[in-house]
Amino acid sequence: MIQTTEQEREVVRTAFDWLERLPLLGVDDLSLLLNARQGSVSRTFTELERRGWVEWVFPESPETSPARLYLLAKGGGDVVSTETHDQDRKEILLRLARLETTMAFNRFAAVLVQAASHDSQTDLVDIRSLPLGVNREGRWWPPEIEGYGCLREGSFRAPFFIAWDRAGAPDLHRRIRVSGWYAFGDSKAWGGRELPAILVVCPREREIEQWVRLATASADRRGCAPLSLALATSSSAWREPLGAIWRRVDATCLLPLRERVRWDVRAPSQAESAASNPKPLLQGTPQSRSPLRDWARALAEDERRRNSLSEGERVGVLALAANGDHKTLLKWIGHHPLLSPADLSVLLDMSADLVDRLLKRLSEWRLVGPIARAANGRDRPAPRFFLTIEGLKLLAAQDGVPWQRYFRHGVLAAPAQGKRQRDRLKGFLNQFEHTVGVNSFFVCLAASATSSGRLLRWVNAAESTKRYGYGGKTLLLRPDASGTVAVQDRVCRFFLEWDRGTMRGKQMREKFHYYAAYFASRGDSKAQPAVLIVTNSPHRENAIWHDLEEAFGEINGMPSRFFTSIDSLIRGPGPFARVWRSFGSSRRVAWPDSSARREPGTFAEDSTTKESGL
Repeated sequence: MIQTTEQEREVVRTAFDWLERLPLLGVDDLSLLLNARQGSVSRTFTELERRGWVEWVFPESPETSPARLYLLAKGGGDVVSTETHDQDRKEILLRLARLETTMAFNRFAAVLVQAASHDSQTDLVDIRSLPLGVNREGRWWPPEIEGYGCLREGSFRAPFFIAWDRAGAPDLHRRIRVSGWYAFGDSKAWGGRELPAILVVCPREREIEQWVRLATASADRRGCAPLSLALATSSSAWREPLGAIWRRVDATCLLPLRERVRWDVRAPSQAESAASNPKPLLQGTPQSRSPLRDWARALAEDERRRNSLSEGERVGVLALAANGDHKTLLKWIGHHPLLSPADLSVLLDMSADLVDRLLKRLSEWRLVGPIARAANGRDRPAPRFFLTIEGLKLLAAQDGVPWQRYFRHGVLAAPAQGKRQRDRLKGFLNQFEHTVGVNSFFVCLAASATSSGRLLRWVNAAESTKRYGYGGKTLLLRPDASGTVAVQDRVCRFFLEWDRGTMRGKQMREKFHYYAAYFASRGDSKAQPAVLIVTNSPHRENAIWHDLEEAFGEINGMPSRFFTSIDSLIRGPGPFARVWRSFGSSRRVAWPDSSARREPGTFAEDSTTKESGL
């Protein structure tokens, strides 16, 4: 036996039970689950790892703090088949591919256990993550669900499911999840009983509103009551999981968790019964097996062996092998194709040597691909990088979205795999100079970071598209990009139009008409974003102002939020210098200037969105 006292043995039993329910736990979460100090937990698990009962991995992500994550060393004292051991590793790899969700869910489970232990009314009798590698026939839970739990008050039980939402998931993915839950409830798969409440933990209030609209619309189409969804932000769920933070689809008030679940006097479910009988402490001598981290590292270095894995396993291996910097570069290249190593060095404030090493490894893993082409036919050809389908699969797994859905309905660009697929990357390549021009503008903003201003956020064209209503019609505004800059204590948002002089006057006026309608629909106040237009000559700049005034004149407006400049001035003095023309004047001014209006509260909102690195 590993420990000497019954109390110590009970701690180990409890730890093993939690690792069975919640694989990939860190010391901080284990300390909450075991109600012990982190130092004591760390020493215990160091000894367990030395004896071969547990093992750890050290995955990295730009969204989380680096930490050892523990899992049971399957095949330790148990006599398990090689097939069972491989299945366990496959499941862990699937969880590593969704590392950010795995860690977020485990933290929620830990704080929920801690909160319930101090609650005199409610007991938490079960909380567990659900397997990712189980097919539909083997599931007793709805699709696209991360976890299961159950509360108890006396003879009453309240089972519930937990779904974790990611900001990077497209709206269509949320709609499909909702439809799948309705279908599961209609199928009577939950033993003929009413489907338990589903806790949906969202990144922001914005996603909560999307879930409300989608669940309501789906219920209206079916002619039934809305699903029993309880919605909260992740920050609230981590802080006060049992508290008054949960909102229903058909109500805006926030109530405690116990008032958002369905209570039942029937017998506990199969999952709860299994959880009430934890496995005995493992006996015997652990078998000698290569730790998962070493096995995965060897596969990452061997492309032939890596390609023999299933898609999910391959993504998991690369998710474990890639460090936080690799993943940061991958996201930047996916959101903004055709960035050069020099561009990435400036945008991420990394040394050129480090960027080169990171890109080399990403290329070896086939996560990114290079293309060497001279911009404008003048510059020396330099490698510029794009996201491959393998890279897109890794990012799709992070957000818990099937990669085909992520490809078709997400905002990242990667090469199409079939003739019928929309090739968003091909559009960037066909407009190579335009793409490089847009990229160069934001690189100049980042490189010009001084007391005059600094770049906070860069949003690509797909994410910048705005849907709005005007004149009884629904219209789309499609800027080339958008962004946010900070100037002293002010935050200024903008749309960018990069003009190479190839659009005809009629096309330009049509585009500007959409801007005029957009500002008219929103009041055209100073709180609205500015529109920055960069073109290639003073002559073209004059023509743009003529087209602007004509487009705005059609709706009796003025292009007062517009600023124009020349690409040579952006590359020379820089975008924060006096290089911009504004409405009614040919004199060059700085943007943002001292007359720009401060927007209270916007700084906090926009700066937090930079946590993804974009």
